[in-house]
Amino acid sequence: MQKSKRLKTILIIDDNEEVRNIIQKVLESAGYSVLSAGNIQDALELANEHIPHLIILDLVMPEKGGFEFLEIKKQLTKLAHIPVLVASVLKNKESIYRAVKLGTNDYLIKPIDARILIQKVRKAFREKAPLFVSYPKNAMPVTQAHVNSKILLANETGFFIESPIKLAASANVNIQSDLLKKFACTTCVFQRTQNDAKMVNSSTYVNEVSIVGLSSTIMDRIHNTVKEWK
Repeated sequence: MQKSKRLKTILIIDDNEEVRNIIQKVLESAGYSVLSAGNIQDALELANEHIPHLIILDLVMPEKGGFEFLEIKKQLTKLAHIPVLVASVLKNKESIYRAVKLGTNDYLIKPIDARILIQKVRKAFREKAPLFVSYPKNAMPVTQAHVNSKILLANETGFFIESPIKLAASANVNIQSDLLKKFACTTCVFQRTQNDAKMVNSSTYVNEVSIVGLSSTIMDRIHNTVKEWK
């Protein structure tokens, strides 16, 4: 008899019961096991008792919110490594950057599109957990490079970019291109995925870059433009 694969468990943290129920139905229909909590304290107790494979986190909640949860999570050995997908109404760059800085793996803007939700969840499970390196307080390495690159391909979560440098995994990327106007992405936040960059030759790499905070409007714009290319 063939052994059945263990279901991956996802913890939803959102004070809105209706939103939790919608996300739960989408995830369960895709074959995931789901836990849910309406506040941070309940979420921490659930997460400690049933270590989830992924956390879907709202940022705006009464009392302690999502940012506070991320701060607490970083200090807990059992939970620190668990990837987090933020699902929030906050779509300003400051909130997205703050969430990423606190360890968020990806960011989804409400209202939730079921297609994007499943894409983001599958992406989180495909990618390896990021490597965290500790540096002395005044010795944090900072690298910035401005290079000419080429957008080779667009998909529903981002772009494949040909570049003379290999971008670090999870590195924030600033893309300036007239093409982004077609996608309504001129103010988007970009991040290199955990997938390995592919070496084309000794001086060229193809890096996969995802859009952090992808809305259904932007996704549809990309999808329609890609269809025009074919």
